[in-house]
Amino acid sequence: MEKSQSIIVFVLVFLIQVILNNSVFFGIYLYPVPICFVLLSRDVRTSSLNMLLTAFGTGILLDFLSNGVPGLNAAALTAMAFFRRPVLKRLFLMYGGAEYSCPSVWNMGMTKYFIYSVVACASFFIFYVSLESVGITGLWIYLKRILAGTFVNAAVMLLMSAAIQKRRTF
Repeated sequence: MEKSQSIIVFVLVFLIQVILNNSVFFGIYLYPVPICFVLLSRDVRTSSLNMLLTAFGTGILLDFLSNGVPGLNAAALTAMAFFRRPVLKRLFLMYGGAEYSCPSVWNMGMTKYFIYSVVACASFFIFYVSLESVGITGLWIYLKRILAGTFVNAAVMLLMSAAIQKRRTF
């Protein structure tokens, strides 16, 4: 996506995230996080520091505008951003000798992008659920929340990538 399109998509998805946080409740097991898609779709060449600061700033602003625990989204998004580059390097970046500039369904294929989304969402939800329910809930509820959130959000990210992003040529 071009820079102006990326900014528009970021603002729209951020506003959707704020509305979801403030007015829609899907139950204890499901927390939709479309903002993860925008952060995970950034250019692969984005520096780690830039990615971490963007994730932290987005999370803290989201926490400020939402009804929730202050710092919870910031911590979870920062953790997800921290694991993004190692996951891309280990699993996908050098597949077939081609480097992807922007992770998407079109560049990576549906299966690889879904795996990338699952790993990224899992890192988000492990931190999010761990910090939100420190010692309050049992292990099974904890695991159900992580699994449900991870797979539902990964599927949503797969659909968003197919709908929004364009095929890149190398």
